[in-house]
Amino acid sequence: MTSERSSARRVGHARSARHPLHREPILADEIVVALVTAACVLGLNAAFARVTHLAAPFLISTAIPAYLFIAYLLTRPITRRGEQDVLMWSTMIAILSVLTFIFYAD
Repeated sequence: MTSERSSARRVGHARSARHPLHREPILADEIVVALVTAACVLGLNAAFARVTHLAAPFLISTAIPAYLFIAYLLTRPITRRGEQDVLMWSTMIAILSVLTFIFYAD
């Protein structure tokens, strides 16, 4: 029994001590950013239809947050992620959505 334990420690498979307040995330990072993107696309669509009464082209104006989400997915394997990346990407998508609405609402 002790040889199994010591071999597990040498290999690195022993349990690591966790911080008592550390919790596993409820949703994966991609899902959170995807939900923010979906909300922004639907919000832009509703804003163009109801507020400005414009028929904005979908691929140019309304789907712009989706392009940033695609960039997030493409750069995910090659960049090192930090704790605040989901918040940063979600904020960038929301800001880009607002800027898109301001640009096309003029």
